[in-house]
Order: sequence, then structure tokens, then C-alpha cells
Amino acid sequence: MKFKPTHDRVLIKPTPRDQFIAGFELLDGDQQDKSEGTVVAVGDGVPLHDIRLQVTGELTEASMNALKEVIALIERGRQMRVQPGDHVQYGRYAGTEVMYEGEEHIMIREADIFGKFISDE
Repeated sequence: MKFKPTHDRVLIKPTPRDQFIAGFELLDGDQQDKSEGTVVAVGDGVPLHDIRLQVTGELTEASMNALKEVIALIERGRQMRVQPGDHVQYGRYAGTEVMYEGEEHIMIREADIFGKFISDE
């Protein structure tokens, strides 16, 4: 079964932490949490429901059509800036750990993502 986050939430599979440095095994407390991973699923977008409209003047057919377009945009929300497959870095203490397909994942809001890694090619 697939999982679809709501609104501006992002499901990330964290990159495994380094367990060995120069041949020495690290204890759990000594492992560095890289706070990076691969986006598995994203929500539909950032809600824009807090926007208020004030209409003044005469309402013509053209202005009504423009108003309908604005309302549709508000209902749709802003599109997500990350997509499944993106490799991202996020806040160290961001999100909530969740189990998905038997593995540990992180559920965070898009705003907690610092950026995505882009290939030089």
C-alpha cells in the first residue's frame, strides 16, 4: 500500500549513519546523525487558507473570472518544492519518526528541509 502525506508534509528515508571510522566501530551515542535522506512521498502542497481577499469597486465579468482563478489557486495551495527521489538535508531534531514498509522514516514539514543535493552533471 502506498502512503500519501497531507498538505506540506514530506516522508523521508534517512541516510544510514556512519558506523565505522578508520576501522573502529562507533557506539550509538558517538554516531553522527547526518540529518539527510531521500524523499519517499510528498503531500499536495502548502495550504494558503490564511489569505484574505478584499474586493472593492465594481465587479465585472472579467474581474469575477480573475477572482475565481485566485480562489482556485488558494484552494490548490503552493506546489511542493521537493519531489520523491530528491536527496535532502533537514533539521537535526525536525519531524517525527514513523515506520513505513518495515523501516524507520521521518515525517517532516517542507519548511524543515534546508535544501536538496543537486548533481554537478
